[in-house]
Formats: sequence, C-alpha cells, structure tokens
Amino acid sequence: MIKNEHGFTFPLSYSLFLVLSVFLLIHAEQYLSEKKLLQETESILKQEYYMMSSVKKMEAMLQENPYLQSGGIFQYTNGKVYYKVNHVTNSIIQAAFELKLDSGEEFHGFCFYDKDLMKMIKWVEKN
Repeated sequence: MIKNEHGFTFPLSYSLFLVLSVFLLIHAEQYLSEKKLLQETESILKQEYYMMSSVKKMEAMLQENPYLQSGGIFQYTNGKVYYKVNHVTNSIIQAAFELKLDSGEEFHGFCFYDKDLMKMIKWVEKN
C-alpha cells in the first residue's frame, strides 16, 4: 500500500500550506481593520471630550462674566481648543470653537449662550 502513494504527500502539504496562509491573511486583515477602527474611535472620543469640556468651561466663564469680549485657548493633553466670543443680540452670545488635535485633525463647532437663562441653549458641531 505504501508503494502506491507516490505523489500524495506534496499536494497534501501544499493544500495545508494554502489553508493556513489564507487563515493567517484573514486574521491579519481583521487585526489591521480593528486597529484602524480603534484609532478612529479614540480620535472621535477625544474630540467629543475636548469640545464638551470647552463648552462647559465657556459656560462657567460666561456665568461669571457675561460681557466677555475676547477669544482664547483651552489647552489639553493632546490638543488645543481656540475660542472666540461674539454677541449676537443683547441676551444671546455665540462662542465659536476650533479644536486642533496634535495628530493634525481639526474640528469646528459653536454654541449659543443665553444671558437670561444663564446656560448654553444650542450646540452645533461642524466637521
């Protein structure tokens, strides 16, 4: 029986090699996709956190001094948020934000603050 198996080992080894190669390629592709998704998710979460923190800081600043006229910078670990304050009406203030992450990404947003209610009434993000 052993003498009748000429040529059986190479095709079997080659088939096994192809199956393992395809298996490794699939896992490598999945790993790279998950890694990219993780980086994008991390960037989005940083953006949301920095913007929300900036809005809360701005709200606290406007509650202390509703006649704030200038702009400035909020500095964070992985980026900076530049803000500018504009008085739209006597009771409404618009604050524009520009987030620049250290990775080079930029995000923009603005909010409206009501002096009578002493709180932010609207928030809009532009990407």
